[in-house]
Amino acid sequence: MSSSNENYDKESTAQESYKRYKDLITTLPTQPWGPGGDDDDLHQYHGFWFHRLPLEGIMAARDHFVARPTDIFLVTFPKSGTTWLKALTFAMVNRNPHECVPFLSNLYLDGRLQDLDSLPAPRLFSAHVPYSLLPDSVLTSGCRIVYHSFDEFFELFCLGVSMGGPIWEHTLGYWRESLRRPERVMFMKYEQLKGDTRESLKRLGEFIGCPFSEEEEREGRVEEIVGMCSFERLSGLEVNKYGRFGSVKNQTFFRRGEVGDWKSHLIPEMAERLDRITEEKLRGSGLEF
Repeated sequence: MSSSNENYDKESTAQESYKRYKDLITTLPTQPWGPGGDDDDLHQYHGFWFHRLPLEGIMAARDHFVARPTDIFLVTFPKSGTTWLKALTFAMVNRNPHECVPFLSNLYLDGRLQDLDSLPAPRLFSAHVPYSLLPDSVLTSGCRIVYHSFDEFFELFCLGVSMGGPIWEHTLGYWRESLRRPERVMFMKYEQLKGDTRESLKRLGEFIGCPFSEEEEREGRVEEIVGMCSFERLSGLEVNKYGRFGSVKNQTFFRRGEVGDWKSHLIPEMAERLDRITEEKLRGSGLEF
């Protein structure tokens, strides 16, 4: 078959697939979310809530992405240290440093079915999707997964309605899998990463098969990567102060980089309510926050 025919078949398959995804999304439960109209609405898919565009990408990835045993997935709930973890992991894998770690669902936006076979191993991807919505090949390939676990919006969040939510089911899916398959799924808390970044980075390196040698440790390679990927340095880069990712300013990916910053956003009554809900949802799981 000629390359032109192959390209035509791929394009035809992509168009058919994305039409099916768009049609399916119109049938899902919908919750208004934010001021942006239909594109800001959340749609419930397999018990979790997503905006339309990333949901199309999630559906396409589940149908078409083929994982390898050497792949590494960094999975987080939105706004829980994603940018920092991506920078640290990319810098460690390549021993220098992030659009260097693409979101899997973003690779399948705009009606595209990506050919990712030519990417060298280890391929590094990130995602916000719950464990149950990862592509089947990710679950069966033996690839490694690192899970890093933040009025009206608050009320909906407590009810489980948020991008990628409910957060408790999202988190528990990876927690339980990390207990079942600790050699393939690593569960890392933001507080751990922040509290001892050096040791967390070394543990992460061992897990994904990129350990630091004794010589690298003596030469200060671990400290070099920690410093290179520090909150202060990443947030101070020109591209992150003034650049954009689509319509979103890059600076919005950085908050304060502190444990306990929730105190700046939640009044005591809100915090107490979330604590009660979280305690109830996590009871019996062995997971503590």
